[in-house]
Amino acid sequence: MISFSPFSSNNKHLHYISRYNGLTRPDYSPATWVIAPVYSLTFLLEGLGAWFVWYSNGIRHSYPHILVFACQYAVTLAWFPTFFGYEFTMAGIVVSIGSWTLTLLTLLAFSRCSWLSSVLLLFPVSWKTYCLVWGMDIMISNPGR
Repeated sequence: MISFSPFSSNNKHLHYISRYNGLTRPDYSPATWVIAPVYSLTFLLEGLGAWFVWYSNGIRHSYPHILVFACQYAVTLAWFPTFFGYEFTMAGIVVSIGSWTLTLLTLLAFSRCSWLSSVLLLFPVSWKTYCLVWGMDIMISNPGR
């Protein structure tokens, strides 16, 4: 099975991870190796959800829902480089909030078309909620970074 992840295509993330390892992190922080597989699973579930919406409704009736999905997917892809690349600044938190909000809107849009699609998005919404709280905690624990 192949899944796209911002971690899989680029070794620049190693720089981000080494910077992350030097920070004061909350006790509930995931191990570094967990982040990439969980985001890969998140992208896979979101993609499957979009496919079920398209398959059950056809492209003509699915277009507005798929458009919301595409926006949230793009913002989610921007989270890793924004959050880690800008050293945990407010920009990373803003992208986290945008990603969470758009994923929740996508779940609501998908629930009108396919119950399975909305169920598939429960994990991504939960993970992004965790990431938002985790990111804010990291930012607060490392002032000036």
